[in-house]
Amino acid sequence: MGFFENTLFPPSSEDKFALLARLWNLCDDFRSHEAEYDGAAYLAYYGQQCSHAGHDEEHILVSTHHDICELATQILQGASREDIICRLSLKYPDLGGEMDLDRTVRLNNSVDLAARLVSMVNVGVPCCTAGRGGEPLIWAQGPLNEFLRAHFNQPSQDKTHVKLDFSFKGRNLERLGRIRVDWTSKLEDHLLLTDDSERRVAIFHHASFLKCQQSSACSTLPSEIVEETLRTIALLFPQSEKRTVKWFRKKCTRYPHLDSHLIKCGGLRPNDRQIEKFRFWRDRLIILKEAFDEKTKPSTFSQLWYDRRNRLQWSTFWVAILVLILTVFFGIVQSIEGALQVYKTYHPTAG
Repeated sequence: MGFFENTLFPPSSEDKFALLARLWNLCDDFRSHEAEYDGAAYLAYYGQQCSHAGHDEEHILVSTHHDICELATQILQGASREDIICRLSLKYPDLGGEMDLDRTVRLNNSVDLAARLVSMVNVGVPCCTAGRGGEPLIWAQGPLNEFLRAHFNQPSQDKTHVKLDFSFKGRNLERLGRIRVDWTSKLEDHLLLTDDSERRVAIFHHASFLKCQQSSACSTLPSEIVEETLRTIALLFPQSEKRTVKWFRKKCTRYPHLDSHLIKCGGLRPNDRQIEKFRFWRDRLIILKEAFDEKTKPSTFSQLWYDRRNRLQWSTFWVAILVLILTVFFGIVQSIEGALQVYKTYHPTAG
């Protein structure tokens, strides 16, 4: 990896493979894992983060992809923030005075950038984080994995019971629930429902990244969070559901940076769809399901046609509609026949 004159230019093809291997902590080159993971989606995120953090030279000190990888390796190996800052500061001279204060800020921003890249969590001060969403997380001390475990390790205490039936899936959120699916690269925003001008739910789409973390021996993310996030993806985007696959492929056409492996996370058996099976994302699932149920009372013929959650009710309604249509049709036919007979009675020579 070469030096790029104080800015992180888009990496070359070879650099991309090396970046993915280092940042995802793969034991060998990424090329041997291309069938397992979609690296393009993550590289788009990498480019966005580097571009935003490095658009102003006063934000960060690191200037090469190699610098980023060095910081990432230290984070993945469990080094504390204090140790990482100390090592990085040795690479840059202490200028003293106000310049020294500026150097400290840029040192911290550089470490935060690397932290975001290895965790896909919005770590750092607001001016240096890319994209919209909630407030970034401030990692102040200790190893990143301990900080993230403390942040995420707050299981729900909500005992509300909701039924996660098979109609509760991504395509139905939009089609029936009128809840727009927004794709996010911030893990902490996953399943977050917002209600401003329109209802939207954020879905963390980087399934390849999660699968890699699942098999990594030194992931910065708690294994329970990784596993449960993948299960929520399988819940909302079942791999065996052809209509969901077709719907998602259309989304990929519209949003080319989506992780194509999101639709390759399997599905959940009925027993695994119980809300009690979810701990960390349970509150957001409950809120999302309640919003979905609230908005899915059919009000148009299109919604009545697609809403097949209650098959008996659906078939009874449409049989009744069919009978009504046929009754009206045959009534019109009989009226026309009657009118023709009356006409012929008074005009026997006509026609």
